[in-house]
Amino acid sequence: RAYSLSKTKLLKDMSATKIQNKWRSTRAARRNKPRNLRNISAMSRDSSERTLVHQSVRERAQSSRVGSAMRELTARHVAILVIAALVISLLVSFDLGPDTTMQRTMISLSFQTQNPTYSSTALDVARNTSVPFLYQYFFANGTVVTFPTSTYDVSTLKERDFVTYTVNSTQTGLTSGIFIVKENNEWKAATWMTLNAFIIIIWLWGVVGLVGPVMTLVVVPIERAIRLISMLTKDPLGYQKSEDYKRFVEEEDDVTRGSHWEKEVLQGMETTFLQTTMLRIGSLMSVGFGTAGVEIIRQYLLKDSSTGRLALNQSGITVNCIFLFCDIRQFTDATEALQEEVFVFTNKIAFVVHSISHAYGGSANKNIGDAFLVTWKLPDDPSDEIEEDPYAPNAESSSQQADKALYSVIKIRLALYNDSYFLKELGAAAKGRLLEKLGDGKGPVVRMGCGLHAGKAVQGAIGSQRKIHPTYIS
Repeated sequence: RAYSLSKTKLLKDMSATKIQNKWRSTRAARRNKPRNLRNISAMSRDSSERTLVHQSVRERAQSSRVGSAMRELTARHVAILVIAALVISLLVSFDLGPDTTMQRTMISLSFQTQNPTYSSTALDVARNTSVPFLYQYFFANGTVVTFPTSTYDVSTLKERDFVTYTVNSTQTGLTSGIFIVKENNEWKAATWMTLNAFIIIIWLWGVVGLVGPVMTLVVVPIERAIRLISMLTKDPLGYQKSEDYKRFVEEEDDVTRGSHWEKEVLQGMETTFLQTTMLRIGSLMSVGFGTAGVEIIRQYLLKDSSTGRLALNQSGITVNCIFLFCDIRQFTDATEALQEEVFVFTNKIAFVVHSISHAYGGSANKNIGDAFLVTWKLPDDPSDEIEEDPYAPNAESSSQQADKALYSVIKIRLALYNDSYFLKELGAAAKGRLLEKLGDGKGPVVRMGCGLHAGKAVQGAIGSQRKIHPTYIS
């Protein structure tokens, strides 16, 4: 019985030990799990930071092409200039040391001329060898010997052309010699003038070499950009038809030929990209604003304002126009049948209306879902009209504008009968639904109502700083 009790107790102890071990392992796992999650989160943040750092380094490495070209040219020219200037300066100004020939000769003559028997011979030998430009010699006893010179006229020489050396010795006494150093001065002056002239030439060459790329890559593109902005400011819609813009385009080839850069290289520069962007913005303005927004664009570009905000407190202007209103019939049924493809269908119709109207002098003004507004400007005062050729393509008299507007309507109505043009890009299912909705009647699939009106209207902008819409109010 005692053995049975001890065995039972042993089994209970073993079971309790297993439960405790299991609980401890579970508790340790729970404690370690947040740590692992924190480690993973920290590793993720470190990886993200490293990715951002590498991305920043790559962005800094991708510098502008204009900057890269200018740095390369500047480094090249500056290096050549500095090296050339240093080499020439060293060659020209190289000196083995001060010339002491005259000083040493004067010391020798102070001893040799002590003996009157050999003084004349010593002076002649010195003049024929080491100091040919000795002009006067002063003996210790006060005697002065002047030597003739055939090279220079002494009376025309200046004080700087002479130099005097004096030897004062207790053995020989005080002796002096005057030398003509004009030739030496002229040689030094010529040397320094040559050096300075060469340095000036080198720097001029460097400046010209730097100015050319700067003009081609920076100055000329900026000037052309300013000209382009000026043309956009004067006529935001019709600048491409002006003579200034035609000359502007022709000058682009002249600029390319005048530089050593290839056209493809210049087209890749950021300055050219800015000009292209300006042209695209101008095209977008002409499409987005239309003729009614010309004055808005012009006034906004011309005004001197640091806020950059549109002034919407201005009054509109009265204009005399012919208005064409076009409305797509059964557009609700077409939208229900086409769903997402209704934009393809509507833009096809808009292209027909706008292109025909534009071909005959009209200007698209407004698109409102299934309706289009096109205008033809008329002279403000019909009495000021001059006689024009009735067949001239650019005639803008009231009668010619009215004929153009009416002819545009006729052409639009005829173009609507080309069903294949409006349906060819639609999906099979959408086309089937559209024909089921609209193809049961007589006439073309696209039906449109048009109306013409001539008269005065107020032209201006309606909206706020968030969104404006140039329009006409009558």
